[in-house]
Amino acid sequence: MKKFIQKLTSAYQIASLIYRYEPLYFWVVIPNILLNPIFQALGVYMPKHIIECLTEESSYEKTATAILIYAILLLFFHLVFQLLKVKQAVYEDRFARKIRFEIGKISMKLSYLDAESPAHREIILLAGKATELTKTFSIIQRILSRIITIVGFAAVIANMDGTIFAAILFVSALKVLFSFLRYSRNKKVRLLYAQNDREGNYLSRVAYFDAGGQKEIRVNNLENWFIAKNNQYREKMLTLQYKDFRYSALFDILMAIALALQTLLVLGLLTQRYLTGEISIADFTMYFSASTTLVSMFTILAGEVELYHQQVLNLGDFQKLLSLNTITPCEHCCVDADFENENNLTICFEDVSFAYPNAKVNTLNHINLRIGSREKLVIVGQNGAGKTTLIKLLCKFYKPTTGKITIGGEDIWQMSNEKYYKLIATVFQDFQNFAFSFAEAIALDDHTDHKKIENIAHDIGLKPLFDTSSDGVNTYITKNFSKDGIEPSGGESQKIAIARAIYKNAPILILDEPTASLDAKAEAEIYQNFFQMSGNKTTIFVSHRLAVSTIADHIAVFVDGTIAEYGNHKALMQKNGVYAEMYRKQSEGYIT
Repeated sequence: MKKFIQKLTSAYQIASLIYRYEPLYFWVVIPNILLNPIFQALGVYMPKHIIECLTEESSYEKTATAILIYAILLLFFHLVFQLLKVKQAVYEDRFARKIRFEIGKISMKLSYLDAESPAHREIILLAGKATELTKTFSIIQRILSRIITIVGFAAVIANMDGTIFAAILFVSALKVLFSFLRYSRNKKVRLLYAQNDREGNYLSRVAYFDAGGQKEIRVNNLENWFIAKNNQYREKMLTLQYKDFRYSALFDILMAIALALQTLLVLGLLTQRYLTGEISIADFTMYFSASTTLVSMFTILAGEVELYHQQVLNLGDFQKLLSLNTITPCEHCCVDADFENENNLTICFEDVSFAYPNAKVNTLNHINLRIGSREKLVIVGQNGAGKTTLIKLLCKFYKPTTGKITIGGEDIWQMSNEKYYKLIATVFQDFQNFAFSFAEAIALDDHTDHKKIENIAHDIGLKPLFDTSSDGVNTYITKNFSKDGIEPSGGESQKIAIARAIYKNAPILILDEPTASLDAKAEAEIYQNFFQMSGNKTTIFVSHRLAVSTIADHIAVFVDGTIAEYGNHKALMQKNGVYAEMYRKQSEGYIT
């Protein structure tokens, strides 16, 4: 009983969700629920009436009138159903688009740490199936319509012969049992399908749509290896599908046998009643048609209840997404600081430690670091030393496990994101350039200062890239949206990302190893230009190469999640420690 109530509750929740996003959908669904039983009844009663006209030797006019009325009614219902079907498809598409948009909004509001989590990504993937909830309600619509039809036909048949009705009920109960068993199995394998689909989608994307992946496959002769990976995925899917097929085949065979026996029984009983004169041939036709329709309705109803069970899982996945912690870090802000005065931008890490979820050790340990307003700080260290994690903490992607980060003495987690992110402009090592025009990709706005963009592009050596195009800064990056788009190289892409950070004109600039694709000379040139363009802004460079450390105000050397050394270039070289060794080794590599 509890589960039945839960199913009814789910139906209400689905209806409420659809009404919230696409209320007009119900103007189509409700007429369908009411008209279908009438249509089914016509299909049973009208043939009986026409046969009676023929067998009772009614006038030609009366028979022709009955046939004409039946034809007109059929035409009317078919036209109405077709119109409703077209309108329903429109509303279903609109609902699906709104749900996809909602999933996108929720996903963007997740904390960065949650967005990186495979578990959360799986929830987002499964929640995408909520776009099919209108199909779920279509099932509810059909279920209600079938129930109305069943009640009407059941009353007719039960009044005529209880044995026939009992036989129909038995077969229908068997179908319901099979549907429940199928639902139970589908619930178990659903997650396995999702996991395998994720693997298959990844393999397809890399093999067919990812330019970098295609290059790696070709240059490393990975065709056979990749095909083997694909075959392993296919074997897993085929194994799951074959098991499902065996279960379905068994249920279908048993159901076919039960239906055949029931049909034989119904025909036998009706034949007996006709031969004894209890019913006419017209009654025989009507009762047999009603019986087969009732069986069909029960069978279809059981199948649609099974579909409904499966689709309800989509609602659960969407609800899981809604229940994720999407409270932005500024939800309970208590600070509304004004940082227009750039002298008030001192950044302090106060005994900050951080550990990733389920990690046994900290990535950062007891970091104490002060970055003064307008200071130029270089953070260096080997890969995995904690440099990028520090930047993610500063960008409020992660929250410190212990300690706090302040700007102007205020905890950044007590500031509104809207104001906080106006303070920083960042270029990440895994930066993303959007496939729009140069102007849009740099300004991230439809209203851009083209002259400012051209000046910045000139200063960092980017201007020649779009100067050859008649569209100038309106030239598209990549050919995704324009056949005349330009495909920038890795170094040019990084320069676009850097130009975007400069254009933002934030008082704090952060570069997290964005020049990894550039050679040492080009990297040093970019850093030199960037230093000049950053002027008196607070600037933080993160790199495992030391191209710009000599002109920085301070250098923080990270080793195993801690600041091992801190000072300017001259002081750290005199100390002759980790930094001095790194600098000498890199310098030797450039000596010719």
